[in-house]
Amino acid sequence: MFVIRSLGDAVNVMRERLATVIVRTGEHRGGLQPVTSELRVRVRATELADIFGRSAEFEAAWPVGEAETIRSASDSTYIRGRELDGAMDVTRIRELIDTSDGTSDPGLGEICRLQGYDRLPVRTDAQGVDSVVAAGGREFFRGVTDPRFADEFKTGSYFPGRASVNATGNGTYVTTVREVAQNYADGNPAGVIRMALRPDARITHLRTLDDEHHDWIVRMNGERDRLDAMEQTPEVTARLRELEDAWWVNSDLGRFAASRGYDAYETLGGYARYDDRYWVVLNRSALIVER
Repeated sequence: MFVIRSLGDAVNVMRERLATVIVRTGEHRGGLQPVTSELRVRVRATELADIFGRSAEFEAAWPVGEAETIRSASDSTYIRGRELDGAMDVTRIRELIDTSDGTSDPGLGEICRLQGYDRLPVRTDAQGVDSVVAAGGREFFRGVTDPRFADEFKTGSYFPGRASVNATGNGTYVTTVREVAQNYADGNPAGVIRMALRPDARITHLRTLDDEHHDWIVRMNGERDRLDAMEQTPEVTARLRELEDAWWVNSDLGRFAASRGYDAYETLGGYARYDDRYWVVLNRSALIVER
């Protein structure tokens, strides 16, 4: 099996094996394009903390008399994620990853299915999204080159995006500035999706996520070293294979975040000409989307 001796080894292998693009010929669904001189990285001095226990505040903030689609955002639509480590079939998920066509991540899709993240978002009007933002939700925009992909995002099957910048993880990339999304939509307003992330969504920052990922690798390597020192019985050998599969599944930060129950996380950068931030959204059910 492949031996990981350090975080540096893990990062190098991850970059080598997971360098992919989200652009299919003639079809760009709004993920990050390959890095160019127009992209820049701005590291923030502070990190976002996870947000828990604000569901009651969120529900109380809804204006009286809003549409039924708005009221539904505070009840059964949202599926809160959970810790899946040890509760998912990593061998099957790795097999799915190996069958990827290069435009999507079927391994991430399976993790999101297990979490319930593939459920549809709440759809509402512009005032409904405004209400979520006023209640503390984060406003996001996403640009796609074909309006069909915008409709698919709102009402169709879940598309687990595969990022071209693999160091920030696979998932659905969104921006905090409308103009950036419009650039990705080739200037077509019909290709721009406006949305808000629930105020009580579980979020994190890429740097915090990377620290968690490092700690997970250290724990996994410790178990592997203990197993390597034992008699190689069929049970020990099977567990070593499982650890290898678990590493490949979790080598992508988007899959790692989804399996840990995060709804979304902020990355380190944005578009060169705008003061925006890129986020990776994993849980579609945590979104309220403008029709």
